[in-house]
Amino acid sequence: MAFFTAFFGVGLTAAFLVTTFLGPAFFATAFLVTVFFATAFLGAAFLDAGFFMGAIFPSLVAFLISSFSRFSTFLAISFTFFSIVF
Repeated sequence: MAFFTAFFGVGLTAAFLVTTFLGPAFFATAFLVTVFFATAFLGAAFLDAGFFMGAIFPSLVAFLISSFSRFSTFLAISFTFFSIVF
């Protein structure tokens, strides 16, 4: 389960970076990628509540943070990283 959590967090962090550096025009694409990964791992989230709190929820919050401001990229990456590690 830890492998899937790390994979999920890294994949979404990459989506945050794309959205942040390429601008709001890619917001819809990054949002669809986020929804895709969240849906793909939804079954695992029901089996393990810690997976949801440790990967899906923080990643979605980081996505929202990074999509609004380029300055918040570091904050979004840090939030995702620490939510996976701890």
